[in-house]
Amino acid sequence: MTDSPLLQWLDQRSRVRTAKDRERRAAAPSRPPRIDLASNDYLGLARDQRLAEAAAHAARAFGAGASASRVVTGTHPVHEDVEAALCRLTGRSSALVFSSGYTANLAVMSALSGPGTLQVLDEHAHASLRDGARVGRSPQAVFAHQDLAELERLLADRSQPRAMVVVESIYSVLGDRAPLADLHRICRAHGALLVVDEAHSLGVVPGRCAVAEDDLAEAEDVIVTATLSKALGAQGGVILGGGAAGELVRRHFVSEARSFIFDTGLAPAAAAAALEACRIIENDPDVIARLHRNSARVRAALTRFDDAEPGAGAVHSVPAPSAAVAVELTERLAAEDIAVGCFRPPSTPDGRSRLRVTASAGHRPAELFAALDRVVAVLAEARGEAPTAEPRWRRDALPDYVHVTEPDLVREVLTRTDEFEPTNALTAAVALTPDALRTLARSGFALPPVLASATGELHRTTRRAVTGFFSPARVEAVVPLIRQLARAAAEQVAARPGREVDLGAAVADHLPARVMAEMMGTPLPDRDDLHRWSRDSLELFWGTPSPDRQLHLAGSAAAFHTWLRGVLRASIAADGDDLWATVARTGVSERQVCSLAYFLMIAGQETTSMLTRTVLLRALQDRPTWAGAGADVAAAREVTRQVLAEESSVPTWRRRVGADTTLDGCPLSAGTEVLLEVSGHHRPGDRDGFGLAFGHGLHRCLGAALAETEATHILHETARALPGARWSGAEPAWWRLLSFRTPLTVPALI
Repeated sequence: MTDSPLLQWLDQRSRVRTAKDRERRAAAPSRPPRIDLASNDYLGLARDQRLAEAAAHAARAFGAGASASRVVTGTHPVHEDVEAALCRLTGRSSALVFSSGYTANLAVMSALSGPGTLQVLDEHAHASLRDGARVGRSPQAVFAHQDLAELERLLADRSQPRAMVVVESIYSVLGDRAPLADLHRICRAHGALLVVDEAHSLGVVPGRCAVAEDDLAEAEDVIVTATLSKALGAQGGVILGGGAAGELVRRHFVSEARSFIFDTGLAPAAAAAALEACRIIENDPDVIARLHRNSARVRAALTRFDDAEPGAGAVHSVPAPSAAVAVELTERLAAEDIAVGCFRPPSTPDGRSRLRVTASAGHRPAELFAALDRVVAVLAEARGEAPTAEPRWRRDALPDYVHVTEPDLVREVLTRTDEFEPTNALTAAVALTPDALRTLARSGFALPPVLASATGELHRTTRRAVTGFFSPARVEAVVPLIRQLARAAAEQVAARPGREVDLGAAVADHLPARVMAEMMGTPLPDRDDLHRWSRDSLELFWGTPSPDRQLHLAGSAAAFHTWLRGVLRASIAADGDDLWATVARTGVSERQVCSLAYFLMIAGQETTSMLTRTVLLRALQDRPTWAGAGADVAAAREVTRQVLAEESSVPTWRRRVGADTTLDGCPLSAGTEVLLEVSGHHRPGDRDGFGLAFGHGLHRCLGAALAETEATHILHETARALPGARWSGAEPAWWRLLSFRTPLTVPALI
């Protein structure tokens, strides 16, 4: 090494970085990874041919570069077009495009600075925001990540007349979401400006941008920055103003932002690509939904680690034991053609190294599941946990179950009916205590096999008897009643505007029971009793209740069974045309009819309510989807079908191994319980487009068409009666059992 002081210093810095495992590389891989879980291409648009063609056309029309600063001759029509498109996408009133998200953040921090302004940053704010704060002439303060109490103290104690609070809507490392409504309230109370970096939420959150989703699109005291290089798949950055102040904000940055004035404008090709991405998102709202389905898959895979950090958007992470291990694991996965992000200090605000796994709408489910299996196995091994032995199925958190997730294996199990027996409606997910069993026995509670839990002639006999009650013609005939009931419930909600309402309780919960009674010709108990009995029975057989809780649930199930047995005996004695009498006439025993009725009463209405809750929630979370569902039944049906395919209220189903066998080359002994993942594997080429969704395809069940029809028309009538309803922005808690799930509430602002 030469004696040059500069080179000596550079060599010393290199040695320090190497010792701390912080040396980075900027080299192209020998080939693209088979599956990229590291890039920020959240919507899979970076390689979309529509963007490439738009960029090529702009390059031919305007040249390879902008040729000058935008305040000289570097502004081209495509810049104005993309700024208008970004306003439409976000609901903001003005936009100014920069050459990168970094320069946009430098601009917002430096051009709003001055001795009279206190800049208050969340400690996890991006490096570009911190760098911009250093460039500015303002005093700075930092508050602990998401600590709103500390933020309020800093604003209240400041001496400066002005203040700006700087946050990210979704943070790039932890992936958590900022409470923008609360932040805005605090800023308003203390006369502060709120600056929101939407790099990881623009085109990612259901409402297209977090500020709009949190109903702040028109707020004049909120300034948004974003990059065009992540979800939009292009390059560049933008600052967006809101409301009547939007144009004033834009003029300020055009005249005073040095990273705008003295920087060559964004290349027209990049601007055109971003413009095309905006058009795609506007015309194909499902592209964001596809991202969220894949993001949910990543989140589910990583939650086997207790310290996993599932994100609110597309990015999720798991801490690594050290920076060196994080690098090693990244390289090991790269050798298998799987790219994951390696985050090490100083890039991580809390000093912890992580593997970051990023979802994309472009990931195909089968490839994603396979890659996630490898990521989990490699991480488990590095953390001293036993790596998964089975390549395509794994032991679930409930150790008595083999959890089959790979779609082709799920299909295989469903077709091997002689080896994998139906047991979902016969045994509890966890062993019931002696006290709970005695409570059930005292009431004569019994669930002999019938219909879905039976095989052979018994299954065929009961199915023939039940089929006529749920035929397509009968389902179509009950549609006017569904619409009438849904409209009446929604109009009751509409009559009391200006409040937050749980649409689940208001319109989804009790309507399916009324429809089911109409279809089967059978009486119902009090609707609140039925709802409680159904939920308790689901929890008893598919939940993991404590011994004390089991005893309570068993008492409820016994009461349900006793009421049901009395109704059945009266029906059978009358020998009428209702479902129970019809099934009894086939020679099925009273106990078997009671077993059939027990689960039909639950599945026929409670799981339909669960499905409807999810359908309402997903539509409500995206305003164009909500508007479309209210305007057109076909649009409402598409929402229902998407939920059925990707996040049905019945996400798993059980089978039991009848005799020693193998699955995917792995031995399974007789009696082994198998848990099949039947939601989230949508394949448009499948027979009816629902993939493995329960009730469809290989899982065809008699009430599937009715459940879809009810959810569709409830959504349509509710959205039509409540066109101004908005999602409250609060992600509801979910009720999750082994084979059932539903949001506990559907919070809407009316």
